[in-house]
Amino acid sequence: MALRVTHCPVNLAGVGWTNVQALRKRGVDARLVVFNTQPFRPDQADWDLKRPRKGLVRQQLVQWRALSKLLPKTDIFHFYFGLTLVPKSLQFPILKATRRKSLFHFLGADIRERPKEQLLYGLTDGYANLGRSEQAASFFEIAVSWLCPISTLASKANASTSRNVSIRSCTRR
Repeated sequence: MALRVTHCPVNLAGVGWTNVQALRKRGVDARLVVFNTQPFRPDQADWDLKRPRKGLVRQQLVQWRALSKLLPKTDIFHFYFGLTLVPKSLQFPILKATRRKSLFHFLGADIRERPKEQLLYGLTDGYANLGRSEQAASFFEIAVSWLCPISTLASKANASTSRNVSIRSCTRR
């Protein structure tokens, strides 16, 4: 079965949509789920949650429903701009309990002038942080290394070749 990746919850500058399109070209079942589409990019999302602009309870209801629908369909959650679908204090324990992986992809303004301690959430539980300068290839490498046993990617004698293996050779465990 193909790797299933959900990018969420924003599409800042089209980065999420571009990454989803690139993953699809490589045979990955990828989707972009956003709180709200951007007015100048209304077609750049697979699922627009149309999250209410006001009302914490209504916002959380929309977000929790989305998470409950996405969990069975997702192996990796790729979060942008330091945001998650539900509060981080609950998001990580849920992902850990359901054996889902996730990573944060910071885009610049979201980490500018923030202390390192504020950016380390999730890392202690084995989740990854991608900074602005990282390339999409780093995401593939992380995804493959987390979800695919080395034996399916390369011979044990030459494990270093696993970095060059197509993501198509990886199937979900």
